[in-house]
Amino acid sequence: MFRPIITAFRTLTLIPLPGKDAGRFSHSLLFFPVVGLVLGLVVVAGYQGCIAISFSQWYIAAIVLLAVVSWITGGLHLDGFADVCDAFGGARSRERVLEIMKDSRIGTFGATAIVFDLLLKVFCWAYFLKSGRPSIIVFSLVLSRTVQPIFISFFPNAKGLNSSIAADFRNDGIFGKVASTIVLVLVTFFMTMVDQRPQVLFYVLSSISAVMIWGLYCLKRIGGITGDCIGAVNEITEMLILVLAALL
Repeated sequence: MFRPIITAFRTLTLIPLPGKDAGRFSHSLLFFPVVGLVLGLVVVAGYQGCIAISFSQWYIAAIVLLAVVSWITGGLHLDGFADVCDAFGGARSRERVLEIMKDSRIGTFGATAIVFDLLLKVFCWAYFLKSGRPSIIVFSLVLSRTVQPIFISFFPNAKGLNSSIAADFRNDGIFGKVASTIVLVLVTFFMTMVDQRPQVLFYVLSSISAVMIWGLYCLKRIGGITGDCIGAVNEITEMLILVLAALL
């Protein structure tokens, strides 16, 4: 029971939890939303701290809290998002795309993507903190970690990349698809209980649509998904929810 949770936190964060990893890494996927919830609680704690000391400089608060969350996660998904933008933006052939994603260096596309990502989050986080709705930030952190198991379960690993993180966590059986779908339903129920607005269901449906579109695009370009593609789907989902919530 606890080993999959330990693996989930060790995979998605820098938190040094003691104990052994899960026998199968794929079992930890179901606990990815728990990691998102803990990150969300960090944001809520920071928000409550600002309220307690009457600190109303919300842009500064947003920058600090985003920095803390990024540090806890080790910038894992930001790195994957940057690699994907470099690869898909600067290459045409499948071989070249995969080659760029393996390169640890960040190019122009990747650097631009990270700047855009962080700027958008800072403005949106500040907006929701100022308006007293940190729950939207929590939703973005939880749901982005909920769609990752869906992404991994429903799309194949890129052909010939058996050593990627996507392959390590992959569960080819029907269990992975069913379990990840059940977790998505439970997370949706949790979100509707916390924020009883019809928009919540729209956030979920929009996120799933974005995941499927991105997965199909990866399938067409490189024959499947990689660890960097998983990082990208996390960032895409976070930004999508924040923008939709701000617009609605």
